[in-house]
Amino acid sequence: MSRNYSTIYLEWVRSAHEAFKRRDYESAARFLKYVTIYYGTINDVSNRRKYAIKTGDCYLQAAKETERENSPLKTILLCIKAANSFREGGREESAELCDSLIQKYCSSMWKGEPIKNKGEAHDLKTVGDYFVKNNDYQRAIECYHIAAEKASGEEKLSLCGGLYRDMGDCHHNLKDFERAAMNYAKAADMYLECQEYFEAAWHYCESCFLFIYVGKSGAASIVARKAGSACEEGHIPV
Repeated sequence: MSRNYSTIYLEWVRSAHEAFKRRDYESAARFLKYVTIYYGTINDVSNRRKYAIKTGDCYLQAAKETERENSPLKTILLCIKAANSFREGGREESAELCDSLIQKYCSSMWKGEPIKNKGEAHDLKTVGDYFVKNNDYQRAIECYHIAAEKASGEEKLSLCGGLYRDMGDCHHNLKDFERAAMNYAKAADMYLECQEYFEAAWHYCESCFLFIYVGKSGAASIVARKAGSACEEGHIPV
């Protein structure tokens, strides 16, 4: 590498300090995250945790600043970054504070707004992934569902397929196997439409096995045939 990281990380610290003085807390957090990663690469655990906590503090401050903008999704995304940073730094009580704020803003986000106003599908997936990480599968399903409808409307078929797969995984974890099967089949339909034949065949098979498990042999036969067709179209040897 042409530059010395011991010099670069000092520039990041300085840039973070300047951003903080400007009250640009999100930029400050981003630079502090770079410093955290730097200390991780040299196995300096103490400083990595120290700067992870500083990063979390800045992301949390940035989240509080966005409250005035009436943009709950943006606030949630910043709180998620703050929670992840606090957990990396070992400050669980601060991470739990972020968790409670995320719950609060998610509740307000679902109220009265049409789907088109709820941000990007990728952002909503990030929120869903956060809830999965915290074993809140029902809330994750809500996020993924809104994201999937938005992705479908924007014709982002591969992303939409992934979101239906994620919903299927959540239902599977909740032991709602029939709904899991239905979502895996929807995921496969999306993958087939964008010619991702292996993913389509795989998820049709997952759906088939679960339909068999819950005694829905007719539905299982339909998706089994679709799996075979996907393999033929994609020239997948089975």
